Amino acid sequence: MFCCMLMSAFQPDSPHILVFLQDIAANIMMRSVLSVCVMFTLLIQGVDSDSECTTIISDCYSAVVDIVFILDSSASVFSTDFTRMLHFTRDLVFNLNIDGGDARVGIITYSHTTNVEFYLSQYQIETELLTAIDDITHSHGLMTNTGEALKTMREEMFTAVHGDRPEVPNVALLITDGNSQQGEITKIQAKISKEAGIHIFAIGIGKVHLSELINIASGHLRRILQIDYTYFFAITRDW
Repeated sequence: MFCCMLMSAFQPDSPHILVFLQDIAANIMMRSVLSVCVMFTLLIQGVDSDSECTTIISDCYSAVVDIVFILDSSASVFSTDFTRMLHFTRDLVFNLNIDGGDARVGIITYSHTTNVEFYLSQYQIETELLTAIDDITHSHGLMTNTGEALKTMREEMFTAVHGDRPEVPNVALLITDGNSQQGEITKIQAKISKEAGIHIFAIGIGKVHLSELINIASGHLRRILQIDYTYFFAITRDW
């Protein structure tokens, strides 16, 4: 039922999608991880809103994808909140088929500078990947340089030498709690990335401007999720 409800909401650029996803996040019995996974599946597997629920859930856990997580590590993110970002990332990765080779994962953290935590080619065993996520530290950087993070994602992460696979969808999920200091550069870098075939999803926590998320996702409203910290605390609690 949850899956059917979610799919029915995924109409292109629906003005109701943000409210719907926020309601999902408010209900802690419905894991936000699944909602994001279904978003990926709708894109990657080409599943439309009329498909069977059993098909979408089955595909969700066997999606063939190269995915890069881009995590805001600036000083505006408290250490406890950054840890919650890692928990959310870990939870989503846990639901991908890493050991079977369907999914590859890379992670970038950013603030005023960008740091590649690990490339797509680095971890192909789930337990090692999850441990690597747990070991990521918070940089407490002074700025939110989202544009530079998107550039690094495109130029360094999604490259063959670092594990990007031809004919496999390139997906990025950016999680931030603040607006970038150079919004126009962020918009430009997102547009270049979109033109390069990278599908960007954006999750804004707290007081991130909706326009910022729309720019990151290059105008795709169904690829953004805007929630406040109360909801984020609920969906990233220990299970």
